[in-house]
Amino acid sequence: MKKILVIDDERDVLEVVRSVLKTKGYTVRCAEGGEEGLRQADTEEPDLIICDLMMPRVSGLEVLKRLRQKPKFENTPIIVLSAVGEDSDKPEEYWARGLGVDEYICKPFDPLDLLGRVEFIFRRGSYRSVRAEGGAQARNTPAPLPARATPRPVDVTTLSPVELVHTYVEAWNTRNWETEYACMDQAIVGHFPLDEYRFRRDQAFAEPGSHRTQQIVRVLDDYTVGDMGRVTIEREDSGEGRTVVRKLTFSLKQTPKGWKIVRYKEEPAKPRS
Repeated sequence: MKKILVIDDERDVLEVVRSVLKTKGYTVRCAEGGEEGLRQADTEEPDLIICDLMMPRVSGLEVLKRLRQKPKFENTPIIVLSAVGEDSDKPEEYWARGLGVDEYICKPFDPLDLLGRVEFIFRRGSYRSVRAEGGAQARNTPAPLPARATPRPVDVTTLSPVELVHTYVEAWNTRNWETEYACMDQAIVGHFPLDEYRFRRDQAFAEPGSHRTQQIVRVLDDYTVGDMGRVTIEREDSGEGRTVVRKLTFSLKQTPKGWKIVRYKEEPAKPRS
């Protein structure tokens, strides 16, 4: 059975994470703080590490740095569980890339979401760390996803802000990751190469609960001032017998390559009434 090390300075968090992971039979070790986490990591050599960022004495950032410096942890999957970024309008993938980890989950968190991400990591036939130190490609290859036809990318350079947001939302349904990538500004994708982005999005698409379709049902707000724009939409997500509605606000700017999404903010989902 897979062994998981959870590092956090809050006992309540440790107990919640331990309880939800043990429902699937995982062996869970808990470390209260960064120092204890590093000691247990060396002793236990876990298959997965879940770590907080804001801890006294030895912070989560220091824990991540020291772990990745050791060859035996170079490709160990790491999930960060932290309140850093909770009020940000940047997606969790942005924080994961910046920290050099495999997954980032904001506190307060949904225990079932955490469990789903853990299970997805362990379901891979061979683990491929996409967070090797320095951004280097990992040595292993991912378990193959089901074959699919590669959708043709959409030319987004002439689209209006509303048209761009529609195209971005629809790209999920066809797994048209190249088009989705083209809709976003470097402020979101950073130096993340397209091939790596495709891999990450295929991972997200394969996660439990992600087999859904999404569509814009209403445009609530749409205006531009100069080279800046904002579009607020109501998006309907349907899948696995339930439908929810989400409100999203996109900020955009005009570039030499057309309008690009620079950030977005998503409000909590509500069941379709």
